[in-house]
Amino acid sequence: MTDPVGAVKELWRYPVKSMVGESIARTGLTAQGVTGDRQWAVRDETRGEITVVRKNPRLLQCAARYAAAPGGDGIPRVIIT
Repeated sequence: MTDPVGAVKELWRYPVKSMVGESIARTGLTAQGVTGDRQWAVRDETRGEITVVRKNPRLLQCAARYAAAPGGDGIPRVIIT
């Protein structure tokens, strides 16, 4: 047995890339990362690309959370405030 490297203090999931996320009590973990993390993004239709906080800092004024717990094959809708 090895010595622990650290302890998990909080879990956060970010349903929408570049927006404030949600604190969660538990989650699944796969080779791709935290279940439901960054499954949605904002698309800039003018530029034809996904926008990021570097290009649109106002995204950080928005918070996203899932309407239902993610899992299985579907990606639940998000609630943005």
